[in-house]
Amino acid sequence: MLEKSNNPAASASSAESSAGTSAGSSAGLSAGSLTVQVAESESAIPIPGAQITVTKENGDGISLQGTLVTDRSGLAGPIFLTAPPPEASLSPSLTLPYEIYYVEISHPGYYTEQNHMVQIFGDSASHLIINLIPLPDYTGKGVIIY
Repeated sequence: MLEKSNNPAASASSAESSAGTSAGSSAGLSAGSLTVQVAESESAIPIPGAQITVTKENGDGISLQGTLVTDRSGLAGPIFLTAPPPEASLSPSLTLPYEIYYVEISHPGYYTEQNHMVQIFGDSASHLIINLIPLPDYTGKGVIIY
């Protein structure tokens, strides 16, 4: 589930000041933020130590935007990511008013989850809620793709 809320504080300048969590900026782009919350699907108990990888497809292949690890409350982030400015959604055009990112969440003992269409809007905060499914025997590997 992806929740979106306005966040005027998330700007390109704040993205540049967050060393190690910024995706960089380009002309005509702004920044949106992504926070990830990870819990177990059966009990809703937070999962600390989940590995989160954020990537983006570009003309040269796939580029790493950043990695995060959940804290003891199952939260990770925010990570600031480039996106079109909010004005891009005010008039019809062929360009999308958001940027698409890929988010992979993994933790030993759980199926890996991949979200291929996470939308990030400029000057907005997005919150991705992930419920990981435990592996039946906790010894194999599994992947769930959305």
